[in-house]
Amino acid sequence: MNTTSKHIRTYNETKNKYPALAKAANVMQPPPADIIGRDLNELRRGLRNPEKANVALLAEPGTGKTAYVQGFAYDADSLLYYLVLEVNPERLIEKTGDRDNALLTGINELLDQAGQYSKEHDVIVVLFIDEFHKMTDICPSLMESLKPRLEKSAMHGFRLIAATTFEEYNKNIAKNRALDQRFLQIKLAELSKDAVIHVLENRAKQHGVFDHLDTGVLDDIYTESKRLLMSNAQPRASIDILNSMIGDTVKTERMINGKLVKEYYTPAELGIATNKVISRPLLKRIIRRSLGVDIDNAVDVNTVIHAVKTK
Repeated sequence: MNTTSKHIRTYNETKNKYPALAKAANVMQPPPADIIGRDLNELRRGLRNPEKANVALLAEPGTGKTAYVQGFAYDADSLLYYLVLEVNPERLIEKTGDRDNALLTGINELLDQAGQYSKEHDVIVVLFIDEFHKMTDICPSLMESLKPRLEKSAMHGFRLIAATTFEEYNKNIAKNRALDQRFLQIKLAELSKDAVIHVLENRAKQHGVFDHLDTGVLDDIYTESKRLLMSNAQPRASIDILNSMIGDTVKTERMINGKLVKEYYTPAELGIATNKVISRPLLKRIIRRSLGVDIDNAVDVNTVIHAVKTK
């Protein structure tokens, strides 16, 4: 993956000429691993819409909205034609003073400079704002100001990707029909089991523990996260459990010649009777510690309810 495209280098070298961009917009970070189970072209098609070039990216927390945009940002075709910037609106607000007016002024300056940058550097600027709904709480008047700006964004060389949940979009954006009409909605569903397992494999490789995975443990992680963390979306629920397991396997960590070096426990040192340390017994330990549930002695809830009712 090429993460040093001409457009990224140019932005980092020249952004100080664009104060609002420099203050609040950083180059989107590369994805932590390959993006699995997502159609990046769906986002590309949305941004090419001649009249609705702004995308509302809707998904439950943990579904991977940011990773999806990161994957798009560093796709080979995107690097040639787009510059994806992650915007933190809070940076536009001074610590003291009128937050509402500061955000209103700051966002309008940001959009002006995004359009200006696009024309001066021959690149389409894509502004990504996560948890977009929060801006409505800080500055309700901003939403009215955005409507004419977003209507002509495609002509001015910039695009906006506003990420939020279904609930927050319906509560804060959809009720403003004119603003809602400025966005093309893209809805991200949870990844399939196979895709989540692939994501977990990539994360294990990324963190250098793939060789420590016991047979079937990733399948167990997915199954138990779906069963016990029903309110958490995939792949985040499974990733969180895997990360906790990795943390429990680290025996020591230290910096050597500028690099982080880790030593891992053996199964015997953790009292686990398996060939590989990241295993079902370790998963059982993590789940019991965090949720108080023994995954190998699960109780059938329907049986318990029936027993209570028949007493």
